[in-house]
Amino acid sequence: MRTSTIVLAAIISLPAVVAAGPLPSGETREPPVFTVQPADFINLSNNGSAGYSIFNTYWMLGAGSASDRVRVEAVQGGKVLAKSDCSAGWHEEVKGLRGECRVEKLKAQGAIELRLIFADDATDKEYLLKSYPLTIRTWKGNGDHYAYLPDDVLALAYFHHADDGYNTPIFDFWSTEQYLSSKTSGFRCTVDGKKIPDIEASISNDILSKGNELIQARHLDGKTDVTYVYSHVGAAMRASWGPSKENKTYPQLIDNPGKWECNLRVEGKVLRIFTFTVTKEGKVEPSELQKTAKVWRTFPGQVLVDMKIPKDAAFETRMRNDAMKKSVGFGTSWPDSPKAKDAQAALPPTMGLPD
Repeated sequence: MRTSTIVLAAIISLPAVVAAGPLPSGETREPPVFTVQPADFINLSNNGSAGYSIFNTYWMLGAGSASDRVRVEAVQGGKVLAKSDCSAGWHEEVKGLRGECRVEKLKAQGAIELRLIFADDATDKEYLLKSYPLTIRTWKGNGDHYAYLPDDVLALAYFHHADDGYNTPIFDFWSTEQYLSSKTSGFRCTVDGKKIPDIEASISNDILSKGNELIQARHLDGKTDVTYVYSHVGAAMRASWGPSKENKTYPQLIDNPGKWECNLRVEGKVLRIFTFTVTKEGKVEPSELQKTAKVWRTFPGQVLVDMKIPKDAAFETRMRNDAMKKSVGFGTSWPDSPKAKDAQAALPPTMGLPD
């Protein structure tokens, strides 16, 4: 996506207040303001005896001008533990703000809430953009080492109609395997039940132009040394979406409209199974889960697709069925859709590294 000039605000720590006041939802503003779900990212960094920091990035749409602001606060038991202004880069063409936030000097354990708040410069009103429930833990023997395990990020996948000059189809999901990019991969697909030739794939942690989004936590004591990894993955299909190109270097989705089922294979093992419909225009339709949801925000050209993780969970080091059934990424609730139960029923069983 092409972007206009970015205006950044400094990240400034602010004094904590006693209580977190109620705020109207950004969806109630006219026009609504909201975050784009697939762009969410939250990480934690340890600061030794000073506790820990929570870092998050966001994309929000519906802002009025470059003067609008975003801030963040960490809350536990109704009380604000820390808060901070966020950077806010203005993007005129989508009426959006993109930025980073950080709250520091936290020592709270257990359930906390990270609240992302939009400040409308024109009206001086504030709206709650998003609330992220997080569980912060420590392990015996780790000393002042805090961590959180975002097991729910593995639940959903998205398809990007990439506007990169090649119209590259990109599948966006999370994995607990850090080194997928070093492995041979490809798509083995059927269209309306008929097999088509295999399509090459390229997997990377930064193929989505977001940088290397990696969350790690280490449990280290006298008996245990385990590292938990959650890696944001982009799997590019060596094909093109949209109108047929004269120079058909790669396969064209438009040549095979219909119901696709694609196994993303890594070194001969199935990592993910994607099912989706390609239209006569060569584009991928949103999943029924997104079509029937009351509100499920994505960028233009980005859609939710149905994904299954094989029961043997090849390459995965950890799966938590209960976490994925509860939420779908940093505590976000499932889409409000009658199809949600079907998707939850298809989730893999719990396996892998212990809590």
